[in-house]
Amino acid sequence: MFQQLTRRQKEITNLLSLGYNVSEIASVLCISPYTVRRHLSYIYEKLGIRSQIQLVVLYFNGNGKAEKDTRYDTGKQCLLSKREAEVLVLYNQGLVSKQIGEALFISDSTAREYLRRIRKKLGVD
Repeated sequence: MFQQLTRRQKEITNLLSLGYNVSEIASVLCISPYTVRRHLSYIYEKLGIRSQIQLVVLYFNGNGKAEKDTRYDTGKQCLLSKREAEVLVLYNQGLVSKQIGEALFISDSTAREYLRRIRKKLGVD
């Protein structure tokens, strides 16, 4: 029954069965809550059900097993904007703020501000 679901739909089903809500699933998978709800509607249609509760019950009754995946715990990168992620990549390559600024065509102070935000979001420092 669950074989007909896509890989992403299976991920969403698994996370739902672990007790994650739509917002949490979106954050973990780095997609919008709207996209999660859209995937859920496709899942409901494929399985002939109408709610998250029905999906979880069907999942467990079909001998499904909620599996905690370590990837779900590393979603902190998703907290970063695209530009912050670019800055982080360059910083991890050993560049200093001045070099990061030159590479991304931003000022040195802007690069430092991005690094400050990244540290705050990731709880580092």
